[in-house]
Amino acid sequence: LNGDQGVPINKLDTLVACCGYVLVTRKYLDAVATLGEVGMFCECARQGAGECGRPLE
Repeated sequence: LNGDQGVPINKLDTLVACCGYVLVTRKYLDAVATLGEVGMFCECARQGAGECGRPLE
């Protein structure tokens, strides 16, 4: 990362994109997980039936 060997830091995004990946923050992944969980049960909640499809833990 100091420029002596390996992949220069300014080329890291290009390398990751070549592999088919995208770098995102943990905060972004947490938000996507939360939205996914809420979205699965929102139809019942919008109808006032609570989270009817949610498995009990």
